[in-house]
Parts: sequence; structure tokens; C-alpha cells
Amino acid sequence: MKRSDYLNTIEGQLSIRRKRRLNILYFMLDGQEPRSKNAISDAEKIAFQSAIIEDMKHLKRRHFRAPIALECDFTPTEDDPPAIHTLPKNYLDLLAKPVPGVNTNRKRLVFDDDGKVRYLAVKYHIHPERPEPGIRLKVAPYRDFIADMELLDKVQNDNLETVSDSLYHRRSLISWEDLTKDDEDLYNDDAIERLREHESKKLFWVSKYGNNVYEAWHELYMMEVQNHLLKTLALSPSSLIHLLSPLFLDLSQKIEDILEISRSNLISPPLTIDLKHSDLKQGESSQYKAFVKETMVAFRKKHSILFPLRTKVGITILFQPPAAGSIDLDNLARRIVPFVNDELKPPSSLLLTVDAERGGDPKLRKWYIEKQNALKRMPKHSITHYQVIQMPRLANDSDQGFVRLLLEPGERMKTLWTRMEDLVDRWQEHFER
Repeated sequence: MKRSDYLNTIEGQLSIRRKRRLNILYFMLDGQEPRSKNAISDAEKIAFQSAIIEDMKHLKRRHFRAPIALECDFTPTEDDPPAIHTLPKNYLDLLAKPVPGVNTNRKRLVFDDDGKVRYLAVKYHIHPERPEPGIRLKVAPYRDFIADMELLDKVQNDNLETVSDSLYHRRSLISWEDLTKDDEDLYNDDAIERLREHESKKLFWVSKYGNNVYEAWHELYMMEVQNHLLKTLALSPSSLIHLLSPLFLDLSQKIEDILEISRSNLISPPLTIDLKHSDLKQGESSQYKAFVKETMVAFRKKHSILFPLRTKVGITILFQPPAAGSIDLDNLARRIVPFVNDELKPPSSLLLTVDAERGGDPKLRKWYIEKQNALKRMPKHSITHYQVIQMPRLANDSDQGFVRLLLEPGERMKTLWTRMEDLVDRWQEHFER
């Protein structure tokens, strides 16, 4: 069997995937408080980079020269921590070039510069218990990120052959629907019906249990409805595979035309918020920020059932760079995230959505008040996570590119990268068990 034929078998893909997993770098800097670029001390910079260098030496790894995918987890614990959108810039710089005082001969640490980041995910953990602070990072070659997409595309379309009879029979026992079931069925579609039923029985609830109990359950049902609606707005792994398919498929003009139409359906309102483009000329930055703010206000008015938000929210930013020039993904997020927080006001913790004073049980009311007091010096309104995904260009695309914003449930804190990896892991485990 030719190597090219073997690579299109399940056995070949399993072998390649095992090797790809070895390329991922994980850094766990527990105990280090996340800082913004303007707040971090020289000593903290040195401590961060020294830990990174130690891990790189231990793993015998050199820095990535090619584009990368990067995921960051930040757990702040001090009062008035930096906002989620201010943290990545600092650590992207620290992952690139050593600062003075660091004991190393390396010219670069993990990658060349933040212009090499093609996928960026940032998670922000706010807890009333104030656990140990920490910074956790996952870095991988972007080509591996795309290779997992290509593998899942083959799995979804059943385009992989098998060499052994045992795997041939096992292949028929798993479908794409089975593979994605646990990932997609996270919220109950009956949430809206439960809310309607509860509202229709308001007189019964108020007369039997009192208005406070009715309102408490109403808030719970509204939270479920909002989670359900956010789930419908969220980008699914299947959609992401389709959007990124030009990076791994050989496209004829006819197929590219079809992709252009289907992409337009996936990234157009009402599923997304159209933020136009980021091909800004000198002096246009303030105009763009004003436009983003106006767009957020308009979205809030149009989708009033989502507000006030009673559930945590994450966002996905789809970004196609202009034909000439570009913007780093973290800088693009800095233009958008503050207005999502300010205008949509997503709660950073579900505890902040509870009216503790209306609670009937004194012990429960006391518990809520204590937890809310612990969050007083933490951000009241913040998305839990964001991810910026760079989109490929098609032949007929505008030179300006585009920016689209999608909302999604913020509770599960699972990025698309993690969800894609989970799907590949489940597929791999099916054939290796």
C-alpha cells in the first residue's frame, strides 16, 4: 500500500494523530497572579519566563516558527483584577522575547511573535472562594489544529477506509451523530415551554407560595431559556469545520462558489452580529469603537428576551483579515470585548444574578450575601471566555475582510478547540479500546 493511500485509512490517521498530540505544549503556572501589561512587575515577568524556559528545557523543545493555536486560562484572585481583554497582550509578549534579567541564551521562548497566532482562546475564571491564582497555557502548531479539522471532516463524511477487518466492523458502530451527541445536547429544548407554563400559572404560584417564590422560579426558567437561545447562536464544531475547509480541501471554482453561499448563511445575522471589518486606516479607530458600541446597543434592543442576562456568556469572533495588512487577534479582541461587557452586561458569576434579599430561608440568604460580598471587588460584568478564529479567504471576498461576533453559553467554558479535540479523542478511543 502506498503511503498516500495508508494516510487515508483509519489506521493511518490514528498513527498521525498520536504524533500530533506530542506537539502540544502545556504550561501550568499555578500561584502566579495574572497581570496586565501595565501592572506586572519586572520580578513577575522574570518569574513567568523562567518557569516557561524551565519547561521548554525539560521537554527539549525549541520555539515554534510557524503559525500557532493558543489557549489561555487566567484565574485572578486579587481585588480589582485586570479585565479579560487586557491580559493576553502581556503574556503573548512574554511568550515571545526574553526580558532583561532572564537567565537564557534563547532569542525566542515559545513562538516568534503574536502575529503568528491564528487561533486565540482566552478563559477567565472568577470565583468567590478566591482559589490559588494561576495561568495555564496550551500551544500547538496551527497546522495540527487544522489537521484535526480535516480528520473530523473525513469522519463526518465517512471518507476513511480501513486495513484490518476488526476496524472495518467497528467503523460501522459509530456515526457522526453518535460522536457529537454528548457535545451538542447540553441544554434542554423544552426550556421555553416550561417558562410559558410557569407564567400561565402565575396566580396559582403567587396565591400558594407567594410572589417571591414565583419570581425566583421565573428567574430560573429565564436562565434556562437564555442558555437555550445562546446555544442556538453558538458556533458548532460542524460549522467550524465547514468554515475552515478551504484550508484543507482542494477547491474547484464550483465548490468554492457553494462554500461562499453556505458560509454567508452561517456568518450572517441573526446568527451573528456583523461588525463589518477591521481594515482601519489611521485615525479610524475611535470611529470603529463607536460603531461597535452602537451595534451592541442595537442588538440588545432587538433581542430583549436575553436581557438582563441571567447567565454567563462567552463569545466567538470570526475574523477574515483584509487582503493587505492585518491586525493581531488579541488587539482585535481589545476593540470588541469591552463593549460586549459594557453594553450586554453579562454576569461574571451566577451568584451576582441572585437577589439575596428576597430569599425566604435566612440561612440561604446569609450564604448568598456572603458569597456576593466576596465578589464585590471582582468584575461584576464580564464574559467568561472568548475565542478569535482567523477565516480563510475565498476568491470573491472583499479586500476589506470581515468581522463577525457570535454569543454562546459561558457556563461550560469549553472552547471550540477543546470541543474539537474531545470529538477526535472519542473517535480515537472507539478504535483503540
